[in-house]
Amino acid sequence: MMKRLLLAVCLCLTWIGSAEAIDVQIDSFEAATNTVVTSVFFFGIGPNPAEESDTGLPGVIGGSRAITVFSADFFLEAGVIPTSGVFDYMSIGTGFAAMAYDGGGGPQLMRAMSCSEAIEIDYQDADAPAISGVTIGIVLTDGNSVASAPVLQPLVGPAGTLSFPLSDFSGVDLDNIVEVGITINGDDPAPASESPDLALSEIRAVNCNVTDTPAPAMGAIALTMATVMLVGLGYLGFRRRFT
Repeated sequence: MMKRLLLAVCLCLTWIGSAEAIDVQIDSFEAATNTVVTSVFFFGIGPNPAEESDTGLPGVIGGSRAITVFSADFFLEAGVIPTSGVFDYMSIGTGFAAMAYDGGGGPQLMRAMSCSEAIEIDYQDADAPAISGVTIGIVLTDGNSVASAPVLQPLVGPAGTLSFPLSDFSGVDLDNIVEVGITINGDDPAPASESPDLALSEIRAVNCNVTDTPAPAMGAIALTMATVMLVGLGYLGFRRRFT
């Protein structure tokens, strides 16, 4: 019994909050208003690049997503169909699709970048031209308008997860990130004879270290210790009277 009481006192003394690593969702691709963006380059006809932006979206950090699509030849279509849970990318020829997340001007994005270890992107339904010719890149921009060099990852198969450690983004203040830019095929265009297709299913910041239990006030610690000690003294007195 006495050992248990001493253990309880030690726990009270060390009860200063516990850390938990969580993932922070950047985009689940469940919601969109301006859903699909198409860029056409056919004898100089068509919007190029084409741009759309949405705000107030659930499942998107800060509710804000901007999409830019650029076709260097023929046709490129990319975007989110509501409730589909994916960002579709379909190309005939070369070009790129880009998404920008600014957190809606709020603090969520900055907090997520400052506490996390990496950005992960899940993708699926990649065909052979996409696997052989598509890269996905990320650029971080901080509050001083300084942009990192793009960090690029090739696809690793028909489906998978790409991890971008935040330590790879040099030259920017990771505690003050105001925009995350993600580009599909922007820095390594596929040959015009190929038609890469794929879909992104989630973007998230991983292993964000947060404190899930706040440190208690010193008065609360003292009260808890006093209670434990009083119970212990009462128990000892009880034993002396009946032994």
